[in-house]
Amino acid sequence: MPTHYTELHAASAFSFLDGSSQPEELIEQAAALGLPAVALTDTNGVYGAPRFYRAAREAGIKALVGAELVLDEPSPAPSLAHPPNPSRLTVLVESRAGYRNLCRLLTAAARGRPKGQARVDRAMLAAHAGGLHCLTGGEEGPLARALASGGMALARRQLERLAALFDGRLHVELQRHGRRQQEHRNAALIDLAQRLRLPPLATNGVRYAKPEDKPLYDVFTAIRHRTHLDEAGRLLAVNRQRHLRTHAEMERLFADNPGAVAASAELAERLDFTLA
Repeated sequence: MPTHYTELHAASAFSFLDGSSQPEELIEQAAALGLPAVALTDTNGVYGAPRFYRAAREAGIKALVGAELVLDEPSPAPSLAHPPNPSRLTVLVESRAGYRNLCRLLTAAARGRPKGQARVDRAMLAAHAGGLHCLTGGEEGPLARALASGGMALARRQLERLAALFDGRLHVELQRHGRRQQEHRNAALIDLAQRLRLPPLATNGVRYAKPEDKPLYDVFTAIRHRTHLDEAGRLLAVNRQRHLRTHAEMERLFADNPGAVAASAELAERLDFTLA
């Protein structure tokens, strides 16, 4: 049984203003850290996947394909300072059929909408969920948003809906970036996963390749929210530690839940589709 950590939630600069590293930089760092596989999950697109795949092939890394789908559903009540972005659901491609479905989802989401405003609704998801594996996401995910706005009851309903859409193809995603609020959420997510008998999976919700790349990502974050760096405040705190990590680092980080780390490797083995 494979146990080596695999990063299954990484965005590149092809997530416009929500990732600061080029696909090749992610692969270069993944190779340096000894990661056997990485999934590229850019927002509403697979534009970076060909470059990601070419770099990964040269580095001997398995390049997995996915995306963060921006959902067409009400967001929680915004703060006065910084209205939240719509929630995003992470999907990974399992098969050729899944890749076709992902491309159809992305096309349908963009049809008839202004550039950069693509949205996926529940009907689209239901029609094209085949061959796709779902991760519940981190701060940006619908489960975290449901917990924040409606507590455990709303989050459970959200998770039950996802479990019905992605029957046997759903992991409850856990991330740890040294933030107290995140730990409260993780405790709730683990509880929900146990109640609904769903497997947890650890990711680092990667937005940049190396720790030293965070300042550039902070700039992108300020631009995305149309504010200044010195006024961005808590928006930048969310960016902490969202770089690629080694297997040993993730094992230490999730010492209380080693199965969540092992699940990343097990799922990467199951995902058969690459651009080869």
